[in-house]
Order: sequence, then C-alpha cells, then structure tokens
Amino acid sequence: MTETTAEGAAREVWEEATARVCVEDLIGIYEVPRISQVQFFYRAAMVDSDCAAGEESLEVNLFAWDDIPWDQLAFPSVPWVLERYKAGGGPWFTKVPINS
Repeated sequence: MTETTAEGAAREVWEEATARVCVEDLIGIYEVPRISQVQFFYRAAMVDSDCAAGEESLEVNLFAWDDIPWDQLAFPSVPWVLERYKAGGGPWFTKVPINS
C-alpha cells in the first residue's frame, strides 16, 4: 500500500464505521510488543454525521464523553489514548508493558 499512517487511519474509520473524516493531529503512538504492533492514534473531525457499522464492525455509535461505555470498547489501547488525550493532549510514544 502506498498510504501515509494518517491516510490509513481515515481508511480504517471508513472500513469500521463508514464515516468520512478529516485527520487533524497525531495524538499517540503505542508500541505493543506482545502482539507485534505499533498503533498510531489521530484526532479527526467527521465530515458529516453519517456513520454505521462497516464490514469489520458489529455496532457503531457516537457518544458524549461521559457516556462512553469504557468496559465495552474493543481494544484496550483506545481508553489509554483517550484518557491521556483528555488529560492534556499529545502526542506520546508509549511502550505498553508486556503483560498488558
């Protein structure tokens, strides 16, 4: 593939939530050695309010911060990056502990 990580993030949003976004800022990079991944997280604005479950998702919803169902999020790295972003922005590079 010939895409940047930001372009890949926008593509992933489309594949997961059929939403169009404008990627704005890198907010975190998480190295997760136990699953051999490096995950890039971006802040992005939705182009419009349209979204629905894509081919790779069972359910997609938009939530106010206080209504996010933290215990139901698919990946542990999502709460990590959202909480760190809320605490003061980013970007951060974080190596996740082996047992996480």
